[in-house]
Amino acid sequence: MKKTDFLKYVMTICFAFLMAGSLLSQKSYYYQKEVYPEKKGSTYFENTIKTDLISLAAGDLALLYEHRFSDKFGLEGGAGFLLQPTEFSIMSIVGVERRDDFKSNAGFSLMLKPRFYTHWFLSDIAHFPFFRFRQYQHLTTGEIGYGGGYTFFLSQKVFIEISASAGLLFQWPSKNYPLLYEMDPNPLSSDNKVIPQINLSLIFGCALK
Repeated sequence: MKKTDFLKYVMTICFAFLMAGSLLSQKSYYYQKEVYPEKKGSTYFENTIKTDLISLAAGDLALLYEHRFSDKFGLEGGAGFLLQPTEFSIMSIVGVERRDDFKSNAGFSLMLKPRFYTHWFLSDIAHFPFFRFRQYQHLTTGEIGYGGGYTFFLSQKVFIEISASAGLLFQWPSKNYPLLYEMDPNPLSSDNKVIPQINLSLIFGCALK
């Protein structure tokens, strides 16, 4: 899959999820607390900032922001500063080796994640598709997948989230430059440009107000 095709695919899916989330927001009775004060349900924050501790250890210094449109739907996005990938960058990719000869100066990452919520046992369970780009010096990677997570409240404004997701990672190297990840044998592609993966995340966040 080419980078342009991947971008069109991601934009189409994101538009569909945003339309679905808008409908959920209109129908949410939790969001209208002044109408249904006895049904407040889950404690949720309208605006939060977050970071993924596993991502930080892997060399992606990303800051995330989420806006909750209702108790049922939120939209999360973020950007990060890429360092040279570390050994943590392969912990979430099954059966993959990180090439030691891959070198990169500073790069950047972008992430988008529509999030759908259900309430269970005094907290939120989120399920979400995710889309992420990482632009290294001579390599672009794109990730697409689906996952879920559980939120634990540490205080009125601070929380952590443990989540897991599964998906695919695409690699587009510059000419004559190495890939970052290799899988042998790769069931999906003989040239290791498409790799299945499982992501684990440990999110730390706090409310803006």
